[in-house]
Amino acid sequence: ILQATGNRTITRLGIGTARQVPTVNAGATALAYANPITLGTESTTTGCTSIDFTGIPSGVRRSTISGNGMSLSGTADIMIQLGDAGGAETSGYSGSISNIVGSSASVAALSAGFRVTASATAAALHYFQVILVLENSASFRWSCSIISGSSVPDTSYCAGIKATSAELDRVRITTTNGSDTFDANGGINITYE
Repeated sequence: ILQATGNRTITRLGIGTARQVPTVNAGATALAYANPITLGTESTTTGCTSIDFTGIPSGVRRSTISGNGMSLSGTADIMIQLGDAGGAETSGYSGSISNIVGSSASVAALSAGFRVTASATAAALHYFQVILVLENSASFRWSCSIISGSSVPDTSYCAGIKATSAELDRVRITTTNGSDTFDANGGINITYE
């Protein structure tokens, strides 16, 4: 790829590394290579009531959170909250979660966050994927879809929407009662693009 500098000097953009794509550098002054998806640092933290992924850069349009074998000390449910420079936001979530156990099902509305689980059982191991997509950049509105399964066994599906007060820069994984702690965490991580 050839590019011209401000003084009309032609330069060649060298080849990048595996899986990189051409993009514009952070200063918007030249072409560069970057990975289209950034993988965060996995957390295996236990004994806490929340896990925060911070430092999500400006301009992110999609984020995925994956949980592997997470469990709580009590019967609260796992919940995802979005946030910005002002911290995690605890209201304004719209949508619902459906939970299926055997042949019975239940539905609950969202309010304080996107729920990963519904009617959780203490010590159950939960496996899930959360997909967040920016729906409107002017109002910082994000749509969310979640699918989760557990060792109970049960399956939960959640869909909702939330507008943050400013650009998203963090995601919190917490509990619906704010006091149950994560007592097993095979791992949880975030990607963004």
